[in-house]
Amino acid sequence: MDGERYLTAEEAANILGVNVQTLRKWLRDGEIKGTLLGSARSGYRIAASEVEYVLTHGKRKKAAAL
Repeated sequence: MDGERYLTAEEAANILGVNVQTLRKWLRDGEIKGTLLGSARSGYRIAASEVEYVLTHGKRKKAAAL
């Protein structure tokens, strides 16, 4: 990848203190940035810097529906 450390959804959920299903919902809703590897079966990877952002600033705002 790009030198950034990436976490699995499970690792990120543990750090953030939330259920992994909650974290996956946030990812799908765009409230936290992550990368889906191939398919949902492969899972998400979340940059450690994104987890740090959420810890300090909270989740990102959902995009307004058009």
